[in-house]
Amino acid sequence: MLALFAGVALTAAATYRVAAARQEVVAIHPPAGTEWLPHGRDFWRRAADIELVPPIALPESTGGRLRTRVFVHLPPGQTIELAPARSDGLVRLKFPPGTRADRVDYVTIGGRQVVADVRGTEILARGAERFRAFRPEGPSDNRVFGVTWPRGSATSGSSGTTAGVRATFEAAFAHGLGFAGRHRPPDDAAKARYSGLLECAGCHAHARGERLASARGDGLDGGLRRGTDGSGFYTTMYLFRDSAPLEGYRPIDPNARSAFVQYRCDDGTPIVPSGATDLVCASGDVPTLHLDVPAALRAGDARTVSMCRARQRFAAHLDRAAYAAVEAQIIECRGVPSG
Repeated sequence: MLALFAGVALTAAATYRVAAARQEVVAIHPPAGTEWLPHGRDFWRRAADIELVPPIALPESTGGRLRTRVFVHLPPGQTIELAPARSDGLVRLKFPPGTRADRVDYVTIGGRQVVADVRGTEILARGAERFRAFRPEGPSDNRVFGVTWPRGSATSGSSGTTAGVRATFEAAFAHGLGFAGRHRPPDDAAKARYSGLLECAGCHAHARGERLASARGDGLDGGLRRGTDGSGFYTTMYLFRDSAPLEGYRPIDPNARSAFVQYRCDDGTPIVPSGATDLVCASGDVPTLHLDVPAALRAGDARTVSMCRARQRFAAHLDRAAYAAVEAQIIECRGVPSG
């Protein structure tokens, strides 16, 4: 892998010119060592991936302009298993080799959702994984470039992030690439923030428990409160759960706009504000959000319908034990026509 990034100087500094907003803009191709995501923004549609719509929506930022969608590709003929039980009693799934999961951030520019950032992993044989990170080439997301690297490289710590991966993105960022809607290089703070997020394994530990105690101060510094499933995924962990901890790693909670989501503290204490954007239980614990699925479906709530369709598509890939563990959540979505 490191050999791919040797001499990551901008040998690929060929330029081309495009017209944008009646202004000639110079764009530079990404440096050597990067990969192109086939079909750019259309990759997940063309690959027929399942879009996961969790019952409790993920947080947003930048005035609601930055939103996250999660896509999973399941290998044909393989089944999703039930992961070994843990002391917390949460149902966890474990995915087979050939599974690919991508978390895609979209930013709204000119009324259109544009791919801003992609982070994902592919599960390989014998439990190996390969992380992936992609960014738009420039103002358009028709061309998306990035790098992949193995999890757990002995030369680069637990995440397997190599120095070459960082150098590749830094070289691209230095020439204004990789940030949606921009025609100029990002500032140092933006580059440093992105670089820190390449440490994927630190957040995606397998079968991590929920963090429900001492909510104050753990939100906007990147603390994740949800747990992970047997493969280290977050959103698949909660697809078949109608409740989830309130997340605070981004400032906008879209669930507050839903008439079908209830906020409550499991210890019975009231919910109180914490800082400018977060909520906590008076005891300091994390509130739990619960979606009333039957009520939402009776009202024809579009988001809940999409969630049920994702459950239906996933259910077809579950083995017997996994299906039995989430059967109640599958049953509550019966009657929703497949999309």
